[in-house]
Amino acid sequence: MKLSVIVLVILGLTYEVSSDEKLTEKKGKLFSLFSVVTFPNNQCTAKSDTTMYGTCFTSSECSNKGGTVDGNCAAGFGVCCTFTISTCGTGITQNCTYITNPSYPSTYTTTGTCAHTVTPLNSDICQLRLDFDNFDITETTAGICTDSFGTTTPAGQPTLDLCGTLTGSHLYMENARSSATSTLTFTIATGGTWKVKVTQIECSSLSRAKPDCDQWITGISGQVTSYNWPNVQLKAKDYTYCIRREIGYCGLQLSQVVPYTSPDSFDLNSLGTVGNANGAIGDVAASQAVLTIAGVQNNPGHGNIFGGIVLGNVQAAAADSNIVPGAVIVTGQKNYILQHTQKNVAQTGYEGFSLQFNQLPCSSASNYYESSGL
Repeated sequence: MKLSVIVLVILGLTYEVSSDEKLTEKKGKLFSLFSVVTFPNNQCTAKSDTTMYGTCFTSSECSNKGGTVDGNCAAGFGVCCTFTISTCGTGITQNCTYITNPSYPSTYTTTGTCAHTVTPLNSDICQLRLDFDNFDITETTAGICTDSFGTTTPAGQPTLDLCGTLTGSHLYMENARSSATSTLTFTIATGGTWKVKVTQIECSSLSRAKPDCDQWITGISGQVTSYNWPNVQLKAKDYTYCIRREIGYCGLQLSQVVPYTSPDSFDLNSLGTVGNANGAIGDVAASQAVLTIAGVQNNPGHGNIFGGIVLGNVQAAAADSNIVPGAVIVTGQKNYILQHTQKNVAQTGYEGFSLQFNQLPCSSASNYYESSGL
């Protein structure tokens, strides 16, 4: 959507009419031209808080939409218009809207639900993205959600409730061009604090995620981290973390974020105590949680399921498999998908994962070296 602004430009020019044009007036004269200036309603950075974003509108548009002017944009022709909602029950109708708990940044302790509906901007909205700028609601040491955050959407797989400390994480929700509203619901038993940015994503947007990915991560390198890490992983949950394969890259290397401990960057279940920290023993009833990685190349004969207390692989020395992290190589995938399955058992003492990823150029993705540990 573009907005046009009519700007009066006074040009101090002398215009002399020739006799060939058969005009009697030959003296210079001052005249005016109208120039049309257009600018897109792009995201902009707020002036008062550079961690917040708004939408570029004219000042009158911002006022009419109920927003707050917070800086300029479009070379001064527009204003950065921010939207923040803190009253429970208030609907969200504008893109890039922040929802905060009542009394934010103080903890909200009123028991019951605090819900918001999200109305699509138009008929071409495929997804919603929630960015948890500040999020801390209560979970137990066993990974049970005392307080919870849940969503309902008109399309896609339902998202399982979240809780804990999610600051810096995000969540995608499917909309599939539906005109129906989505719902964001906080259910409070003890208390929590939240500030969440709600972005609507059009179907043609480069920000659109692979359908039914809870997280969508881009770039040739970075980190992928489970919800609520480095606190306890959540009980009876199943989330999908997707990494977009970038142009010119054909493989992915995954390894633990350093330092490996304090906090642990890979700690999914107690199976490492039996002498094999990787997925060689597969997904069994005793596991608290497992991580499934499609397309693993360097864990031959043992599948793509990983668990234990370090991210290892079968090519590491058996004696070191519980204490020395290794690297996992993934190839042959259109995008890279990690599925974190947390069982319906107490998760006490298991934090989940935080992994470093590096995409491998197509010229070298099939050639890798893995130490035997000897």
